[in-house]
Amino acid sequence: MSNIPLYKLYHSDKSAYEKQYNEFFNNDDTIHIDIHVKDNEAFIYPTPDIYKTIIEIERTDKQINALTSELPEIALKQYTVKSLIGEVVTTNDIEGVRSTRKEIGAIIDSIPNSKKSKRFTGLVNKYKALASGDVISLKTCSDVRKIYDDIFIEEIEETDKPDGELFRAKSVIVEGDNGTVIHTGLEPESAINLAMTKALMLLNDDRYDMLIRISAFHFLFGYIHPFYDGNGRMSRFISCYLLSKCLNPLIGYRLSHTIKDNINKYYKGFEICEKFSSKGDLSPFVETFLNIILAAEKQLLDTLTEKQQLYKNYYRCISSYPDKDLYDLLLQASLFSDKGIGYQDMIDCLHISLSTLKTKLGEIRPELLKKFKNKYVYYSLNLNELDKE
Repeated sequence: MSNIPLYKLYHSDKSAYEKQYNEFFNNDDTIHIDIHVKDNEAFIYPTPDIYKTIIEIERTDKQINALTSELPEIALKQYTVKSLIGEVVTTNDIEGVRSTRKEIGAIIDSIPNSKKSKRFTGLVNKYKALASGDVISLKTCSDVRKIYDDIFIEEIEETDKPDGELFRAKSVIVEGDNGTVIHTGLEPESAINLAMTKALMLLNDDRYDMLIRISAFHFLFGYIHPFYDGNGRMSRFISCYLLSKCLNPLIGYRLSHTIKDNINKYYKGFEICEKFSSKGDLSPFVETFLNIILAAEKQLLDTLTEKQQLYKNYYRCISSYPDKDLYDLLLQASLFSDKGIGYQDMIDCLHISLSTLKTKLGEIRPELLKKFKNKYVYYSLNLNELDKE
């Protein structure tokens, strides 16, 4: 059986096209989805490449788990916050929504220092749930609307807020850079409700591999396009949440970054599966999305491996220092945090008073100690100075 995508065969060999479609659609392992994409029943033919990628994802994830289990608790906590900030900034950026690391960091620190920073409070709080292990229900259309309200309802323009019972009541189109229509969302709302219900049924059907279900749901959410605004960020959050439940939680903070790096392939995956000539075959998008997950896993593993090695090298430099435990915390902050470590984390780890901590910090050579001040004060080591020792 050929693995040439249907849309390619459609233009080159109509006879082979029909034969392959029937083989794919009627295969015993094919996953049938009771949703029509461009008038064709959607399905996933699990190609050998799909299962090969899943195996590689799981293998890489085991390496990530082994590595994170060796990292100090504070380092892992700091890297989680740093990654969370990056994920929120990037998922906004993909949609052309301007945000900065400082702005998102202020929300995490609960610093309401500007009206602008309040825009992303719901989004940040939802992403924080990935690290805390909170369970988010994704079984009904009402669950989807609740997530949307938690993330966006305070920041979406009044004219773009859902005006149906749960979703949008009117039509919506997505235009390309040249103004051409590249996608039309389902309508009316009853069609949105029905398709979303069926997509959620697939997502919760444990007969199929979870990574395949996540990938297919990501496509279906974009295809249904249930809201006027926020669909892209919403679908990426849902995928991040689901991935954090079946893989290392840190992967939930890498997805948007990797999608952005592969944005043309990502959009191409949607485009291919929406072609009439694909006849409802979602396998190309599933393959694309799984490869994006794998790339995110490999990037995460490479980054953590590099940081772990740097940590070990620098730790040897400070191991003979007086107050090496304090230096250790400052070193972790230098490598795994955006801005450093605050007083409270140092007090909790070292079990000393604030006055004692300030005394010890004051004994560190000024050129070796970096200080970041916002509303709170954060410290780290100047690694360039440490290199000189």
